[in-house]
Amino acid sequence: MFRLIQSNSIETLAAALAEQLLANTPEDPFAVQKVLVSTNAMGRWLALALSEQLGICAGIDFDFGGRYLRNLVRQLAAQPSDNHDP
Repeated sequence: MFRLIQSNSIETLAAALAEQLLANTPEDPFAVQKVLVSTNAMGRWLALALSEQLGICAGIDFDFGGRYLRNLVRQLAAQPSDNHDP
């Protein structure tokens, strides 16, 4: 699921993310949830903020938006297409 939440307050964004993570807990306890961040420092701060709100911050992969999109395009390009247009 993709959800975009905007705010001027970083604390508000962290609380909204914690709420979404709780509401959308995967059935598989070892499944990794992907969260896109702009910098490593932002990912680290967010991990600390989530651990304060949720008690633990585990099973979350913080990645950069550009890298995530590049990998997604590579995965989609590698998949065989069922649509064969002449």
